[in-house]
Amino acid sequence: MHLSLVRMSILLAIVGAAACSSDASTGGCSPEALRPAIVVEAVAASGPTLTSGTTGAVHDGQYIDSLRPFQSGIGGIQSLGAALNRPGTYNVTVIHAGYLPWEKDGVVVAGDACGIKASVELVAQLEPAP
Repeated sequence: MHLSLVRMSILLAIVGAAACSSDASTGGCSPEALRPAIVVEAVAASGPTLTSGTTGAVHDGQYIDSLRPFQSGIGGIQSLGAALNRPGTYNVTVIHAGYLPWEKDGVVVAGDACGIKASVELVAQLEPAP
């Protein structure tokens, strides 16, 4: 029984390595294929640049994922990402203190054999709260 589990673990490791292969001749997926399905850059429609403190979530049916810092850009503007390598149709909500929530529904992320074809990039222009 223990030997079978070891063999299964080795087989899964080989299959996993093949799925992340960067060898184009095998049609494998590169490690770069692991990326957020949704990437959001939150900016103020007017006023100061939003550099931190922005949160939010993406929803696809019962699936929910928090937007997390993905990368920093020029001037400290931060991109947020969610739904790592997961295709779907998402409703996106972005929240920042002092601003009205920003929402976009029906954001389609196309899938392929590696998970997603490309991240969908959004710009959330947040309006100051009254």
